[in-house]
Formats: sequence, C-alpha cells, structure tokens
Amino acid sequence: MPSRTRFALLIALAPIWFVPAGADSAQQSAQVSGDAAFMQLADDYIDHFYLPNNPSGATLAGVHRYDGELEDYGRAARERQIRALRSYQRRFEAADAASLSERVAGDRELLLSNARSELLTLQTIRPWQNNPDTYSSGVANSAFVIMERSFAPPAQRLISLIERERRMPAALAQAHVNLRNPPEIYTRIALEQLPGTIDFFANDLPQAFASVTDAALQARFRGANRAVIAALRGYQGWLQQQVLPHSHGDFRIGAKAFSAKLLDDEMVDTPLDRLLEIGNADLERNQQAFARVARELDPDKST
Repeated sequence: MPSRTRFALLIALAPIWFVPAGADSAQQSAQVSGDAAFMQLADDYIDHFYLPNNPSGATLAGVHRYDGELEDYGRAARERQIRALRSYQRRFEAADAASLSERVAGDRELLLSNARSELLTLQTIRPWQNNPDTYSSGVANSAFVIMERSFAPPAQRLISLIERERRMPAALAQAHVNLRNPPEIYTRIALEQLPGTIDFFANDLPQAFASVTDAALQARFRGANRAVIAALRGYQGWLQQQVLPHSHGDFRIGAKAFSAKLLDDEMVDTPLDRLLEIGNADLERNQQAFARVARELDPDKST
C-alpha cells in the first residue's frame, strides 16, 4: 500500500463516533457497544500489526516509536505477517456491519481492504521476490522520512537515522536470498534509480544533518552512512552483473489479481474491459487537446 494510503488509514481510524439521526435509543446503545468493540480491534491491528511491520510508514504518519527500526524483508517475517493478516481478516469479517454506526462500518471496510491488499501483495504480487527496487528504494525512503520533517531536533532524528541505517546493509543482502527471476524492466528501473539513491546518501543526508554539532554523533553517522553507500554500490554491481542477465520474469500479475488490487486499494469494482474503454477514451481526448494546443503554438511543426 502506498505511503499516503497508510497515512490515510491512521487518519480514517481516528475515534470519531457517528450515530445516524433518528436512531432510537436501543439502536444507539447497540451501535455504541458495537463501535467500541470494533475500534478496540482496529487499535489492536494498528498498534500490534500495522505500525510495527511498517516502521517507515509509521514515521511518515507521525508515530515515532519505530524511528530506529526498518522493515524486515526476511522470509520468517513475511510468514508471520501472512498468518497475522489472515487472523485479522477473519476477525474483521466476523464483525457484524449491521451492528455498527455508518462511520465505523466504513472503517471496517477500510481495514478489510487493507488486510486483503497486504495479503495480495505478500502472496500473489510478491514484490519482495520480483522487484529489486523494493530494497534499494525502500531503504532510501526509510531515511528520507526521517530527514524530510523537523518532527524532533536534528540530533535526535540523526540518532534514529543511524539506528535505521545500521539495519540497511542486511536488508539489501536479503535481496540476494529473495529475488527470483525478476522482470527485466524491474531490474533496469532499479539500476536507473540507484545512482540517485547513492547520491542521496552520499550528499543529501550529510547536508541535511550538518547542523548537528556533536562530533561523536557525526562520527557514528559517517560510519553507518558509509556502510550503506558501500552496500548500495555492491547491490548495484550485483544487479548489473548477476541479476540483469537472468531477469526474464513477467511483470504482468493477471486480470484476476489486478481486479482484486483495484478493489482492495481503490474500492473500484468496475470490470476491466469497461475501465480500458474509459481509459482509452480519456487518452484520445487528451491527445486531441495536445495536438490542438501544439498547432496554436506553432502550426508549422509536428505535434
């Protein structure tokens, strides 16, 4: 799930109670009771599954108790997550939507969609197995979300960044275990991204925390940062020399999985054929508008 959706999930699950106007007292009482029980389940999901397994997303959402941690790309972690998600999905489904207020019934749908989306990603789409950029851009994003906002003094954020960076070489090494025949385009995209990623660690991060005057802390940062840069360069060479020549996988996930992803991520259940019609019609309108403006700018040149 994209980071902005993770943030929206936390916002949407804020405890705002809603009881429809005109509901009788018995109905209101039942809804308040059902809402309270479900929101306890929602809190459990957020606090004991979602945030601990998405520390970079937690940082982005303003939850900072995981700032020194990094996503676990190992197989054992994936298996634990799948088991937990299946359990939460069953518990969400077991909650009777009719016993909930409109607001909390909507939260139930949101949580169900999130759990199904995470399971689809882990079990079917499997970016940890077929997308090398998952690892290199993943570690870069985990550093960026600490750098981008002044949610704490620079020295405090730098301590968290050092702890997160110390976990990054192992995360990149995990790609050697996990990646299996990625699509060529995915490997090429990762290779195109990596020079900028390396430059981010080599230049942008040190500049962002240059105001920290603690010499010992800066020395710790330089050591951790150098190790990440070396790991990224090693990863780049491995992808170029070992992975790219054997990247023959298929990036297509199939109509069934794509339909499920649209439903889980966007709550869109429009048939794919109809979506394609809508998309092609919109593309044609934009192409015509582009050509019209191009002629207005210079009628003697091609679009």
